[in-house]
Amino acid sequence: MAEDVVAGFDVPSFDRSAMDGFAVRSTDTASASRRSPVRLSIGGESRAGHQTSGVLAPWEAIRISTGAAIPAGADAVVRVEDTIDSGGILTVSAPVGAGANIRDAGEDLIRGQLALSKGTVVDAGALGVLASIGQKAAPCVRRPRVGLLTTGDELTEVGAVLSPGSVYDINSWTLSALLTEAGAELVTSGPIGDDPQALRAAITTIEHVDLLVVCGGVSVGAHDHVKDALARTGFVQRFWRVAMRPGSPTWFGVRDGEDEGRRALAFGLPGNPSAAMITAMLFVLPALAALEGMTDPPTRLRARFDAAYAKRPGVVQAVCCRLHSRDDGWHALPTGHGHGISRLVGVDALALIEADRADISRGELVTVQLVGRPRRAAPR
Repeated sequence: MAEDVVAGFDVPSFDRSAMDGFAVRSTDTASASRRSPVRLSIGGESRAGHQTSGVLAPWEAIRISTGAAIPAGADAVVRVEDTIDSGGILTVSAPVGAGANIRDAGEDLIRGQLALSKGTVVDAGALGVLASIGQKAAPCVRRPRVGLLTTGDELTEVGAVLSPGSVYDINSWTLSALLTEAGAELVTSGPIGDDPQALRAAITTIEHVDLLVVCGGVSVGAHDHVKDALARTGFVQRFWRVAMRPGSPTWFGVRDGEDEGRRALAFGLPGNPSAAMITAMLFVLPALAALEGMTDPPTRLRARFDAAYAKRPGVVQAVCCRLHSRDDGWHALPTGHGHGISRLVGVDALALIEADRADISRGELVTVQLVGRPRRAAPR
């Protein structure tokens, strides 16, 4: 959402029945019991979409269906199960209090109330709120345009025959899915070989993007040309290398300028597919969320680590985990060891083991960051 949306009327706009039964005056049923039931005359019917125009008289009942408007004069609905309908006479065998089985007008939203706040992701629930206040359209943030490049002479398009020493271009698939799920309008190109001129040409070709992501080629090897290519195409480095594993060679820069179409953010991510995914979750997705107008930081919580983990102090270790809720709180179970992409399957969170910590014993508390698209709920 690009703006706040306020309810123009109460939702629902009238008091309605929560179940099938009979609308009554609660005082008329006060003495009702199975041994001494109360008898009321049935004076009509209120159906969903067909409201009765009459006013409920003393010792009268109106047949009513779920969702139908409460007739004037009634203040309760007695369940069908607690009545006997005898051809115009209703026998009530249990009392009902005022307000029983009634959904009040404005129970969901009241006129003038904030219905959806700026920065809320428009999902199925938000669409339902918009529909409930009769709003067919709402101002939303433009989807950020994101360019994705994968680099490396060893990369082969998925489905082609692998030659000796080559690997499939996994990052094009994984990051495309991750960025699209996060709301990006994606532009891809690649894979690009380890050729400085080809890389600069590919970056130049992907124009008018808000954010550029380049995978591979950001370390210190003789064939790592990404940093230089980004600099030559106008990006200014803001940081390079982070004290984290995996993902230490992560690069970030910006390109300014009077031409709005040239202004952009850029990330250089490791080429290893699992490291690329993890750094994208930790760095790229929050930046993308900010471009979409979401200001809340990613959700972090404390969880018990359900495994022993060997770690040297000095850098933060990001560990892929699945979360489980137990009586003593959240538990984080690592999804696997090593550097393969399979550990990203079904991951719920990344455990971020602090730089100053060494080996982790089973059951120790760690900080975990939930993965996936950041969301901002509308305040109520």
